[in-house]
Amino acid sequence: MNEKGKLVVFIGGSEDHIAFLRASKSKGLKTVVFDLDNKCASKKEADLFFQISTHDFEEILLKLKELSKEYCISGVMTYSSSPKAILNTSKISAHFETQSYSFESASMTIDKSLMKKAFLENDVPTAEARITRNAEEAIDFFENCGQQTMIMKPSSGVSGSKGISQIKTAQEIINNYDHVASFSTDSKVIIESFIDGDEYSIDGIISKNNPIILSVCKKYSLGKSENFIMSGFTSVKQSSSSKDEVFFERIENATAKALEALKISDSLFSLDIIASRNEVNVVECGILLDCKIDRLLSFMGINIYEMMISVISGQSISSPKVDNSSPISLNFLFANKSGYFQINQDAVDQFKGQVFWEQTPGSLVSKPKSISDILGWTISVEESKPQKELYFLNESV
Repeated sequence: MNEKGKLVVFIGGSEDHIAFLRASKSKGLKTVVFDLDNKCASKKEADLFFQISTHDFEEILLKLKELSKEYCISGVMTYSSSPKAILNTSKISAHFETQSYSFESASMTIDKSLMKKAFLENDVPTAEARITRNAEEAIDFFENCGQQTMIMKPSSGVSGSKGISQIKTAQEIINNYDHVASFSTDSKVIIESFIDGDEYSIDGIISKNNPIILSVCKKYSLGKSENFIMSGFTSVKQSSSSKDEVFFERIENATAKALEALKISDSLFSLDIIASRNEVNVVECGILLDCKIDRLLSFMGINIYEMMISVISGQSISSPKVDNSSPISLNFLFANKSGYFQINQDAVDQFKGQVFWEQTPGSLVSKPKSISDILGWTISVEESKPQKELYFLNESV
């Protein structure tokens, strides 16, 4: 009897999945993609493709049961930020007994109220917060907390920076509450203490409860006027100074505590933290890498794609050697006004780094409302900055 071929399942077929598909093939594994979009970017890369929505657990499971007669289901993953895709990945993985995060872990990363509860119950350093159902409850917490500045954000769902508001008065809570709640899948709002400090993204992979931190990046945003939309990262160079050693030790401890509190294993992970004075506070934790961090890791020489395929297919991984002698910067490009997007090819050719575009020339673009409105992004060593604008906006095509 012939041995069954090994099959890796992808819940989603966006362009972000392509590198993981190729990593699977490099390991001799077959691939299958499920996506409702019959023209999705990953369709041509996959060995098998089925036009089934990432939200349709029953149909995906039914098709995989058929395929399991011919293939051994060796791993299941998604690199989609859709809550349904994330949850269905955990359920399908559990059914076929492959390595992945659990449904419980996924639920806690999606529902910020469950995440906060887990953090507080497990002594994860985090801001004081309350889950509220209306503006009156938020005002009550604000007035009794004794802080002049607080943050309101959606309680559940994957909204990025959408709906985040910094408030200083009860009237601002009233003015912003419904707007923030509109981005929450349960219509609830988290109001939490504002912690002044630098924001960092801690990204890595965890296998069999052994977390490996692959990058520590300082995180930047466009500021309050632009709804704190993320504008980029710069990797942090670790020196031998005692101050750096203490800082990284605190990050490692906070990361381990957060992952344990959320029971995350056999997954990618990303933590947002605020470092202030002598403290490190965890803002939130997810089971995907932060936006485009996979590209930054690749630029650093880390093959996160093969590492992830190894984890979900039950193979061991080890911590890669990383040359962090020079900080790496990833910067998002946004339109500063409305216009028709055009690439300044001369500037791109002269740029000492990598440039990626999300928009096509001639597209009508405008000022961003969220991170999904990026024109493109660049990756380079910190000193390499474009001498000219990499794009321009015309008033007409």
